[in-house]
Amino acid sequence: KKKLKNLKQSKKNLKKALSATMGMPTNCTQCNAEFDPIDDADTWRVTVQDSLVTLSCPVCWEKMSD
Repeated sequence: KKKLKNLKQSKKNLKKALSATMGMPTNCTQCNAEFDPIDDADTWRVTVQDSLVTLSCPVCWEKMSD
């Protein structure tokens, strides 16, 4: 029973994560640099305001933070 419950929860979490990334841009919203999910996942920033999803490369994020 516990395994089944964990499996259902894992599927639910995966579904939630996939739906959250469906509307995510594939390029930096500011400079249009290409986002590589494998190499850039740790350094790029995703922000959500209302239902607008923006993706920022490290250079643009630094400019916005100043």
